Amino acid sequence: MSDAISKLRNALVVGNAQKEDAMLSAIEEIIRLMKEVKQYQDKASFGVPTKGPALVKRYQVWECKIVISDDVALPNGFDWPPRRAAIKAVEDAGIEVLACFSGWGGALTSVQLEVMKHHE
Repeated sequence: MSDAISKLRNALVVGNAQKEDAMLSAIEEIIRLMKEVKQYQDKASFGVPTKGPALVKRYQVWECKIVISDDVALPNGFDWPPRRAAIKAVEDAGIEVLACFSGWGGALTSVQLEVMKHHE
């Protein structure tokens, strides 16, 4: 989001000939980020259908991203302890876990990367 704000700020100081293009570029970036956030919220809140558009059953998906420094050497098999803990917590609440997909190969969205910049 800071890139979009920077573009908008720069658009206000450039000459009239460049101002319109710079502002349009900044607005397009803000719209793109808003769509990305909306898509992420829709996916996280409502799940995804398993077959075709006619299927009405949806899943609730809880997503958690554990972020650690890239220079940490993880022991072999270290994806199992956090996965086991998450499954146990849900099952202890009396809820059946249908599947658990996890691993250390995840990535952050551009919005999450912006948040991480404030933690450095």
